[in-house]
Amino acid sequence: MSFHTTIIKAENGAVYEGYNVRYVEKSTPEKYKFQPSVRFTADGSGTVVLEVIAKTAKENYAKVFTTNAATSFVYAPIKNITIEIKITDFKKNDKHIEFKFFIKGCGEVPLLGKQCVERTFPVKLPMPLALAEEEQDYNISSGDLALLLIAEQYEKCNCK
Repeated sequence: MSFHTTIIKAENGAVYEGYNVRYVEKSTPEKYKFQPSVRFTADGSGTVVLEVIAKTAKENYAKVFTTNAATSFVYAPIKNITIEIKITDFKKNDKHIEFKFFIKGCGEVPLLGKQCVERTFPVKLPMPLALAEEEQDYNISSGDLALLLIAEQYEKCNCK
């Protein structure tokens, strides 16, 4: 599933404001009212921002991590819950970041003991500036269009 959000980013003395960033959210199936999920965003410099979320019956727990290479780690938001993350085959270019993503969430369930759920996904994230350039080519506001039409009429009639 892919979503849009708008961000402001300062980089190398320039401020990029109001361009869209596409983030992707991946989840395991829910099991015993527990569902681990992750939201991914490419920040434009080749870094992936991961928001790891543990959705439980009582509360949701979340923490943000960043990576620019293949990695693995375990997030344990509370005593009885762990989320294992693995990113492999990390590739980036000017337009996209791609990788394979593995998530495994485990939690203690009364009478049943430790229960786990896992999934593997391919992930492909567009770089924000590539997305902004792509969207600029196709989007023109009605105000800009009106100004272009006025300018065109002005040139045709040689009005002064």
